[in-house]
Amino acid sequence: MRSKLLFVLIFLAFAFTACQPAAVTTEAPPAPATEAPAPEPTAVPEPTAVPEPTEEPIAEDTSPVLEVIGPEQTVILTMAELKELPSMTGMAGIKSSTGKITLPQKFTGISLYDLAALVGGLGEDMGINIIAEDGYSISYSYDQIMNGSYVAYNPVSGDEMKTHDP
Repeated sequence: MRSKLLFVLIFLAFAFTACQPAAVTTEAPPAPATEAPAPEPTAVPEPTAVPEPTEEPIAEDTSPVLEVIGPEQTVILTMAELKELPSMTGMAGIKSSTGKITLPQKFTGISLYDLAALVGGLGEDMGINIIAEDGYSISYSYDQIMNGSYVAYNPVSGDEMKTHDP
């Protein structure tokens, strides 16, 4: 919210300064310039030594990258903390709302069940809503997270499959 307000304030400041009337001068135009002497060449500095890389953690590993909000508490995680959590691997594809099929491929990440456990767990009457930085969101039900009850599509035809692998 602060960044949106800051953007609006900067935009308004720019708009007000850009819309000011031009100053009118009554001075005579400057006299034509005469040819100036060529500047003397400057010496090129010697290159400096390149510093050796350090073994310090990458800055992105220590910056917050994920906020998990539960009914009672919120947990903010860095990339380093996410990497310490147990991961799982599985196959997944998607059929977009426009009908485009992305074929199943292998993905590795942290289960939504484990992320929910960080903020008190997931009750049968709950779900998870994921919101990306760009505002895109998707929701998963308890049944999808706990039982893998996802709709699956035939990768060739795009038709919904009645039975499929977990």
